[in-house]
Amino acid sequence: MTLDDIKACLQAGGFQIANEVALSNGKGTQLRLQNEAIVNSYHTGNFIVQGKNQDAVKECLGVQPGQVAAVPTP
Repeated sequence: MTLDDIKACLQAGGFQIANEVALSNGKGTQLRLQNEAIVNSYHTGNFIVQGKNQDAVKECLGVQPGQVAAVPTP
């Protein structure tokens, strides 16, 4: 999911972006939302939801709460 896709989805879900900054490693963008959730969007198309009130944001972005995005390989 691209950064623009994430922003559009969040806007459609009624979430407001409080702050948008480039990640310090240069690999993506961090969105801080008014509800104190954080979405890290990477140039690879992956994203991670962190912070408070994650479940509603994950649901909006199509991720089941508690679902692991990727299982590490041994």
